[in-house]
Parts: sequence; C-alpha cells; structure tokens
Amino acid sequence: MGNISSDQLPVTCGFPQGSVLGPLLLINRSSFHLFADDSNLFCSHKKLQTIELAWNNELDKIQEWLYANKLSLNIKKANSTLFHPPQKKLNGSNVLCLNDKTVSHIKSAKYLGVLMECHLNWKDHVNNICKKLTRSIGIINKLRH
Repeated sequence: MGNISSDQLPVTCGFPQGSVLGPLLLINRSSFHLFADDSNLFCSHKKLQTIELAWNNELDKIQEWLYANKLSLNIKKANSTLFHPPQKKLNGSNVLCLNDKTVSHIKSAKYLGVLMECHLNWKDHVNNICKKLTRSIGIINKLRH
C-alpha cells in the first residue's frame, strides 16, 4: 500500500480543503480567521451603518468568489453577532445579506469552544459549562449505583 500513487490533475475551480489562500485574497476591510472548517470575519467601527455597509460589501465579494470557484455556502449555518457594551443601545437594522438571503443575527456565538456573548461577558459560557457538568455528574452518579 505504501507505493500506490495517483495521477496529478489540475485544479480547475475551488481550492484544496484546508487552503487559506482563496478567501484571504478578497477581504479588504475586515479580519479573516480560519480554523478547520470554520471561517470567521471580524470588522469594527463606531458607527453601525458603516459596519453594515462594509460587511455587505465583503459578503458580496465572498459570494462572487464562491460563484467563480463553483462553491456554495449554506446560509442556514451562517450568522452574525454584533459585540457592543451593554449600556450602548444599538440604533439601526443591522441587516446582512448573502446572495439575497438574510444572515441570521445571534446574541451568542461559539468561537473555538468559547461561547462569546454580544456584551463580551462570561455568563452564557459559564451557564453552558454548568449544564455540561450537571449532565456529566448525573451520568456518573447513575453509574455509581
């Protein structure tokens, strides 16, 4: 089995799995982070309208890149979170669209195993860990008896 090889073929569309080059070539106003099969885009500005405009421009570029490389994105798995201090009230719609479909807005998002809440407090993450521990303790307790 060690001496088996395949013929090399050219890549005519897309990028090999795990490649970080493709998406990085098109992002201008935001920071792009990749980890395994997760992609995260970060953008910051004081004005919500500026963030919304920048993001929709970036999402248009992503859609163009996906289309050019015969790839697609499952919009049902895409979401956005707007981080802000709890005392700052948000004025505006914050509507992000990809391929004429609205990206869902969520208040907490998991990033590398940490549940990040929109106000950047630890409440949601700690509650999530407590639920997992409670389940595990219950299972261990049942196994003891």
